Amino acid sequence: MRDLEAGNKLDPVSHQMLLIYVAMQNHRTERALAFDSELTEAIRKKAEYDEAFHRIVPDFMLGRTSLGPTLWTTISQMFSPQLMDLTLIILHNNSDTDFITSDNPVVLINKAGAQGKLGNHVGYGNSGLIAYFPLTPRLGLLLLDGNTYRCTDGKRLVYIRSNSDVHQINKLQILNCVNNVYYLRRDSKTADRILSDSKNRKKISFSVWRNSDKWGFSWEPIAGNFPVSFLRYRTKIKAYYTPHGASLVRDPAWTQILLDFKDSIWPTPPVLPILMPFAMSHPLWDDVLPWKNWWADSAYDIVRDFAEYARLRNP
Repeated sequence: MRDLEAGNKLDPVSHQMLLIYVAMQNHRTERALAFDSELTEAIRKKAEYDEAFHRIVPDFMLGRTSLGPTLWTTISQMFSPQLMDLTLIILHNNSDTDFITSDNPVVLINKAGAQGKLGNHVGYGNSGLIAYFPLTPRLGLLLLDGNTYRCTDGKRLVYIRSNSDVHQINKLQILNCVNNVYYLRRDSKTADRILSDSKNRKKISFSVWRNSDKWGFSWEPIAGNFPVSFLRYRTKIKAYYTPHGASLVRDPAWTQILLDFKDSIWPTPPVLPILMPFAMSHPLWDDVLPWKNWWADSAYDIVRDFAEYARLRNP
């Protein structure tokens, strides 16, 4: 936390642990539980008549085991590598208004998609993605697609002095919450603003679609205009199609490497000590965008540090 407050660049292991933490906060909420229950039911029904599909689905998705804390850790490690290319921005709140949080604190939006510049998808690998997570009333974490957005001062540490900017950030929590929002100060101004925004809130829904040939799921994205003063579009937005679907992704080579990696080790979670050697030896590694270089240069340290972490956890 001290490194985040100071705006210091995290080492790769700390960076990845932070991404895992954000992913876990996104997958452990009441809303995620409801979503996972419906998704699991859809998978179970398909597995009843599709023998080949049944063989590749792990037991927890067939409802044979409980959805406990271990599953959230596994899911978080599985999906967090899709966030590795996002630019990490630390928001220092120097305004008169605190950041608030909620019972569903990780917010995924697509500002470019909401404004018609890209497809309005909020998958972890989609172009235009912005993820926001409040850390404290004075500190927030923003993960954004660096091929689509930039901060006005070009830095990864943003000092917010505008109450209007904080209000727009807090509205995301109100839109994304299930039942509750939480704030530090017991003042009427904060409460009145939250109540006012809540009256205009649109209910957020999710749906699982399925038919005889395929299953899948989709979220209805929340309002993503996000009019804050410190965020701008790149002069030239870069986004890519993949052969797997119509949605635009940030890095098609990395997307394919992760798909191949998951197929090769499923259902083991893709932790960095295993992922990075696999990725660096993959035929598509040279096609991965330049963000990979920092991770590749630190690959040896990642393997060593994670091994030491595992040794301390399991002496």
